[in-house]
Amino acid sequence: SRTTFQDETDILYEEDCLRNQYSIKAWLRYIEHIRDGPNEKVNLVYERALRELPGRYGASAFSAATMTM
Repeated sequence: SRTTFQDETDILYEEDCLRNQYSIKAWLRYIEHIRDGPNEKVNLVYERALRELPGRYGASAFSAATMTM
């Protein structure tokens, strides 16, 4: 079975990412929300974002954005 890490507050961020799957801002808001949580949860959200964001934009944008967090 698949492990889920979502709590009630995650739902708002999940919905935002589903509505705006190509928006790096939506994904970064979600990551900021969970950044102090379990590493596995944070990694899963990063991986999902990289799959959803188009081409090289995803990887390069996250590299730059996470350096400022």
